[in-house]
Amino acid sequence: TVGTLNFVGVRKRMELIEENQHTISVFLARNLPLPNGQTLDGKKCWDKYRELLENKKMGYARKMIELSKVRSDISNFIYELPKGVELPYLDKIGDLLYVEDGEQYFENGKLNREKILGEGGMFL
Repeated sequence: TVGTLNFVGVRKRMELIEENQHTISVFLARNLPLPNGQTLDGKKCWDKYRELLENKKMGYARKMIELSKVRSDISNFIYELPKGVELPYLDKIGDLLYVEDGEQYFENGKLNREKILGEGGMFL
């Protein structure tokens, strides 16, 4: 393929991630029950994360420690969805979208992907 200068063939052969496999990261805020009986509030975790990122006075080392703690908590709320899905989000940090009422997308504690795909439509 390279010898015949078939650039389209080379591109297909070298492609690592297919177009239809691209995803977006979505933070679905909700109250998450913990095994110890307490509840983890997604909105508070998001607010703490944003506050730490915007804090310019905190020292670098301390900020990295605090961010690692918060990232541990927010990982419970982040889901990878197909890129074409559109959800009504209220905030965005980088490529991470924040959806306020994430509970509506869950049934019996599990994410209902069909409801999400039907909510905002698929593919732009």
